[in-house]
Amino acid sequence: MSTRGRSEQATTSIGNDGDHRMRVDNRYAQMSDLKKKLDSLMRMCNIFYVVILALGYYVITSNNNKMEAFPIPVEVIVVSLFQFIGRYGTKSNSAGALVAYSSLIGVGAAAFLYFGVGRTSTIMQLTEDTSMLHIFILGTSLFGSALHIACVFISRKLIKLMEVRRPVQKKKE
Repeated sequence: MSTRGRSEQATTSIGNDGDHRMRVDNRYAQMSDLKKKLDSLMRMCNIFYVVILALGYYVITSNNNKMEAFPIPVEVIVVSLFQFIGRYGTKSNSAGALVAYSSLIGVGAAAFLYFGVGRTSTIMQLTEDTSMLHIFILGTSLFGSALHIACVFISRKLIKLMEVRRPVQKKKE
């Protein structure tokens, strides 16, 4: 590249531009892979929400089961709405939306641990009842919490990769 006499500054680089482009391309490839993983985790979370709502409906409507430890369907629906924030963050490359998503999903993971695991195990101890329903609820809640924690981890990695800085070049003297 030449300047045609308008400037005395050399317009060629010493290889830093190529290295920077390779780093940026590598980050974009990593971001693409992480977005695919986050998308599949979000789909698994949506399936989890359907299962947990069906299980909640069964627990609430069964006459012989007086278990109040199950997550309230309203809370499950609210946590499921956080997926829209995550989808917006991945589609628009919005680090702010991904930060909000990962924070809210982390709260969702804590809620599933509290409602699904903590309260169910407390009821199991108090009633000395270890039915298959209680064990299924424990397993489902642990799986859901693990899914949410994985979503937090992947979205935080995406946020870190979105920060692309151009290396500072040393000035020639």
